[in-house]
Amino acid sequence: MIYYGISINAMGQPDNATMVKNYDLLNHLSVLACDICGKLHSNTFLLRRHMRSHTGEKPFKCDGCGFRCARQDNLKRHQMLNLMLMYPSQDDSRNPAMEEMLGRVIYQCKICGKVQPCPANLKRHMRTHTGEKPFKCDWCGYNCARKDAMTAHKRRCSMKKQLEQQRKLNIIQSDAILLFQVLL
Repeated sequence: MIYYGISINAMGQPDNATMVKNYDLLNHLSVLACDICGKLHSNTFLLRRHMRSHTGEKPFKCDGCGFRCARQDNLKRHQMLNLMLMYPSQDDSRNPAMEEMLGRVIYQCKICGKVQPCPANLKRHMRTHTGEKPFKCDWCGYNCARKDAMTAHKRRCSMKKQLEQQRKLNIIQSDAILLFQVLL
């Protein structure tokens, strides 16, 4: 890999020892480009992880089933899914067996098994299964399941309403001007 004219080895270090001073200076700029696609990364870890998308390398392996992947976070997600299948939730949303293994309290969906860190997130997630849409727009009557989505909708909707009102006001003003001119 070439980094501003300095050849960088697989460990993220300059190949030429005389270039170390320049490399340290450039390293503070925090810009590394992929030689294949040109995508920029802020550090060598991210660049190496990105390079796996080009090489197909999958260094992370599940000990349970042999599943391989390119990113460690994907392996953790896979292992969490395996745990949920091995230790399904009981009647309530808490899963004591998984909590003991993970060392923290979790809340698991009884329908799909998805794990949430707190009851509020589980309640919000359950709306994807029930279809409940408790949030309603005052302007247009639109309903949605998430409060953050409604906040964004209301911002857009109120702007549209304000534009409509402004257009109506402009029409009324232009009509008034025309009427005034006719009367004179």
